[in-house]
Amino acid sequence: MSIDLEAGFEPSLTTDINIGWGIFLPKLKSAELSATGKLYMKAVATYDFEAAASVEKEVKFFEKTYTSVFSVGPVPVYQEVILTLHGKFTASANAEIKAQAMGKLSQELTVGIRFDGDSWDPFVENDRKTDASLTLDVAGKATAEVRLVPKVEVKYYKVVGGYMTIEPFIQSDFAMETVTSNVFIQGELLSEGVSPLNLKELHSFIGLQCNVGLTLPSIIRAIGGDAFGPKCILGTESDCLQQFGRYYLFEVPILSLAHDGGSNLTLTAVDGKLSPFTPNRFDSNSVHWYVVPNSSSISDSASITPTGCSKSGSTTTCTATFSAGSGAAEDYTIFASGHGDLGPAARQFKEITITPPSAATEIRVTNGGKWGTWRDTFMCPDFQYVTGISLKVEGRQEGDDDTALNNIRLHCSDGSTVESNEAHSWGTWGTREECPSGRYMTGFKLKVEADQGSGDDTAANSMAGVCSDGQTITPTNGGGWGQWGSEASCPSNKKVCGAQLKIEPHIDGDDTAVNDVILYCCD
Repeated sequence: MSIDLEAGFEPSLTTDINIGWGIFLPKLKSAELSATGKLYMKAVATYDFEAAASVEKEVKFFEKTYTSVFSVGPVPVYQEVILTLHGKFTASANAEIKAQAMGKLSQELTVGIRFDGDSWDPFVENDRKTDASLTLDVAGKATAEVRLVPKVEVKYYKVVGGYMTIEPFIQSDFAMETVTSNVFIQGELLSEGVSPLNLKELHSFIGLQCNVGLTLPSIIRAIGGDAFGPKCILGTESDCLQQFGRYYLFEVPILSLAHDGGSNLTLTAVDGKLSPFTPNRFDSNSVHWYVVPNSSSISDSASITPTGCSKSGSTTTCTATFSAGSGAAEDYTIFASGHGDLGPAARQFKEITITPPSAATEIRVTNGGKWGTWRDTFMCPDFQYVTGISLKVEGRQEGDDDTALNNIRLHCSDGSTVESNEAHSWGTWGTREECPSGRYMTGFKLKVEADQGSGDDTAANSMAGVCSDGQTITPTNGGGWGQWGSEASCPSNKKVCGAQLKIEPHIDGDDTAVNDVILYCCD
């Protein structure tokens, strides 16, 4: 075990002296001499353990020898059969554990001395900007194997040796580790009564190993000749070793966690085994989801909503949706856990990190109409973006008041649609115009009619979307008045994800409805 410590203080000096006048002579009115800096300390403790042990014992239970003589032609041959039964017990085990704890503390301090005109007084000030953290990492693995080996040996002749060993054995492996070294995540799990230790590996199996060998030196040499050739060996331990298979007693389900890049999460679990014939079925009712911000700016608004589980064969699939809310964390760690028939002691954890999109960037054109006020903002769901648009346009009124463009509908990448809830009801929706497959909107332009003076004003008449491949999509039902303005584009690597409309209220006169549009771009 080793411990490393580091500490220090990095000060900057301040000198402040105020000298005034007494009745006739200069006088020290006040003074301050101080040092301000960061006091820091770091401690790391490491525990490293390795051990191995083995034992072997052999017992002879039975031995019996039988002899006989017979002839092969004129040559007498002696036969000896020795029947023995040996019991051999072997056991071995090894373990390896490594743990490390690290603590950090830093604090802004000011130390010094002040003169208030009468006396000098020392002082210490702490601005409470304390940064402290503690992390703990534990990883370990242990393996064990026990074999009981009965051995039967039969010898034919004094020059022939044959043997067979059959070794049944049981082998177990297990490993545990901390789920995460993040102190905030550990605290969140512990607050819900869940240990931050993950049973990473747990399985055991029984096996049967058979070794068969036969040694046959030249019989002829043993009875006085070598006419039948040199010594030969039929089979050794290396080429007669056979493994009769491993029959698993139990193993934990195998879990995996995936994020589709949007708000959807999928936990997949494949059943383990409880015996050669019984599966260790994953329990879908044991699934728990956790979300923890990976910073001290903890937000209670981030949430996960489970949407159900389904099972097909030996595979269970559970889904959930994630919402970052209005939290200030830069990213979040999502945990999903569950267990099989072995129960909570064998609960498994999987984690994945999600980085929510940064704040949306607004883009606008330069030719928008001048009437109206900016209304509600409407956005695609988190992590989604715009792939198409459709327009609500009032057709030509033939002498009555014309308004042209009245609302805009955004078609999002998850199949949903969003539009303004504060637009006028005039007009009808046209057909949907969509970017090519796999593309998305990155900009737009507006068709706007200028101020007509005493004539009928319509302001915004139509809108065209610009796709990520440079293609422009323009709904066919746009109004017939006005001119197209210049294009507004999202910053690099961002996509259109929402909009806001500038709408003139109903004035019982020359209405213009939609005048201008802002689009929002997201990561």
